[in-house]
Amino acid sequence: FAKLIMAKRAKKHIHYLCFLAECTPAQRKSLLEKSNSDQIKSVCDCVENLMSGNVKITPAQKRKLKSHVDVLRKLRTKIPLSKKKKLLIQKGGALPFLIPALAALGGFLASKSL
Repeated sequence: FAKLIMAKRAKKHIHYLCFLAECTPAQRKSLLEKSNSDQIKSVCDCVENLMSGNVKITPAQKRKLKSHVDVLRKLRTKIPLSKKKKLLIQKGGALPFLIPALAALGGFLASKSL
């Protein structure tokens, strides 16, 4: 049930997630400040899938994400969504490295009909 909700949420916000991963830091900050709770949850879902090993990444991508592991771990915890949003705004440097995860998730969702 939880995976179905995560897949529906990610599918609903796939364009938002891809743009968030590809935009400049200034654009990312502005976009995150205006994001609603469902969009923030979709980012956290991607982090959850990445950290759970559901999305395969290369060793080079893993090295790049290693410096952001503390932020990624905090996004997996049960802290209030408002704090996760602040964390993403302040420490959003890991988001560009989630592009492969988002691309893999987007390909997976495109192949599934929910």
